[in-house]
Amino acid sequence: AHLLGFMQVTHSQVPASINLVSFSLRTQHRSLFIGKRHHDEALARHTLVRKQQSYLHRKLFCSAYPARSLAPLTKEEEYECFADVQDLIALEKKKTELEGKLGRVPSYEEWAAHVGCSDCHLYARVGKARAARRKMIAANLPLVSFVAKEFHGRGLSHQELCQEGAKGLMKSTEKFDISHNTKFSTYSYFWIRERMSAAVQKFQSIWMAGRSLQRKVSFVLRCRDEFCKLSGRNPSMDELSAASNIDKVKIRQAFFAMRPMRTPTENKHKDEYMDMKEIQLLENDSPWRTIWQDELKAEFQMLFHALSPRESQVLRMRYGFYEGKPLSLYQIAGLLKVTHEAVRKTEKSAFKKLRKSATENGLQHYLSWIPN
Repeated sequence: AHLLGFMQVTHSQVPASINLVSFSLRTQHRSLFIGKRHHDEALARHTLVRKQQSYLHRKLFCSAYPARSLAPLTKEEEYECFADVQDLIALEKKKTELEGKLGRVPSYEEWAAHVGCSDCHLYARVGKARAARRKMIAANLPLVSFVAKEFHGRGLSHQELCQEGAKGLMKSTEKFDISHNTKFSTYSYFWIRERMSAAVQKFQSIWMAGRSLQRKVSFVLRCRDEFCKLSGRNPSMDELSAASNIDKVKIRQAFFAMRPMRTPTENKHKDEYMDMKEIQLLENDSPWRTIWQDELKAEFQMLFHALSPRESQVLRMRYGFYEGKPLSLYQIAGLLKVTHEAVRKTEKSAFKKLRKSATENGLQHYLSWIPN
């Protein structure tokens, strides 16, 4: 009872000093809790402001630069890069003059002596100038991607348009004049667009086709680029057909229709045409060169599968598949040790089988190539 009576001490009987200490501890704990809450709120507000500033920075400075992580060059940086690039142009001009005098490419020592400076100084000037030109190009490369979107659907893929635009951007670094009081990005826009427009016009002048066919080919090329990005290789015709949801026969017909057969040259008469080397260069520059070659190989293997080994050998030797050089009937007869009449009959029999194989396998577009 004595113990219970001791434990039932009222609050008024507790000394005042103990109550004061307890109150101060509760106040400090509450102040610490409030301080932590205020700190968390301030940190959240600061993070939100930083995100908003970053978004506004990207929106204001990088709207025309979709892949940019930095803002374009400032006016002072453009001045510095312009001076270095002009120095490089002057140095290369002197090198060209020296090359004309010597009749060969001069060494760095000869170049430095002609300029009138030491080798190390020339190395430093050239290196600094080339770095400045790379800086100007790298800062405006996203502008090339932005301009390329204006030319989508005209027969060239986005990657090919960017390649042409990069050439115009490199040209603009040499032609840029700071006395015009114009930003380099504004000046280079003209050269980028000019180069892309010339590439599209050249493509359309070589490949005479309708708009629907051009749109179909452009869509297939975009599907090809996406497939290359994902897999790191060029697609086959079956894979390209699945990716574009277009029938393989229609893709083949579109490629065949866009393939140049005889192209009149601009600097020649109307009745004169390019030689085979010029046409081969045009075909090598075509956007679908790899797909066309792979499909062509597969179709030729399908056609030649119907031939006997001797007939296949004769055709390969006759039309340059053998060591890349076409042979005459007499040369083939000498190699096979038969008469040229036997070679002619074998060739005629092979053509007959090829025409039949092309009809059976749905390759009628090759019939015009196979002699009767």
